[in-house]
Amino acid sequence: MTHRDNPPPQIDETGESRITPRTSKTQRKKEMIELQKIGERLVSLSEKKLKALSIPEELKDAVRFARTIRSHSARKRQMQHIGVIMRHVDPDPIRRAFQNLDDMLSQDARTFQRIEQLREELLAGNDEDALRILDLFPQAEREEFLRIVARGRNERITGKKPAASRALFRYLRALLESSEKGEHSAHGEEPHSVARDKTTQGGV
Repeated sequence: MTHRDNPPPQIDETGESRITPRTSKTQRKKEMIELQKIGERLVSLSEKKLKALSIPEELKDAVRFARTIRSHSARKRQMQHIGVIMRHVDPDPIRRAFQNLDDMLSQDARTFQRIEQLREELLAGNDEDALRILDLFPQAEREEFLRIVARGRNERITGKKPAASRALFRYLRALLESSEKGEHSAHGEEPHSVARDKTTQGGV
């Protein structure tokens, strides 16, 4: 091998080599796939969540356009385009935003399971079970709580539509939220009013 074939490395004024190590083709492909996956998730976000992200408008516009595409091949090309844009965007803030979202969804899932468990115990149990669970929520209005439980049990026995069962789910959700967040104290509300108001909202 001649000297020309193997030129000496370029050294800057600090004595460090100016040659940047090459990224392997496999590594570049791996990074591109990861960026495309981030792009896919960006497309799946609601407009409200997308607006909240601190990312370039060019990327947001590309994501919005991808949502409108129905052709598989055209959408694939657009996702590749999003991946190209992502090369010039720091993905770490997006990853952190996704992690926060995942944490919230995980918490919501745990809360949902907890409510389902409590509701099932109430509907399948007796008055002692109801009073035991009622003790967990001192902010609950006792008579209202027991009345909803009784109606839910009657629905289960008679096979009626589970209107009271759904109301019980909403009531329990409101009680859990007020317990965890202290909403009734923060807003100067009576504890039971939070639960009562939310029994009129949507639920399972």
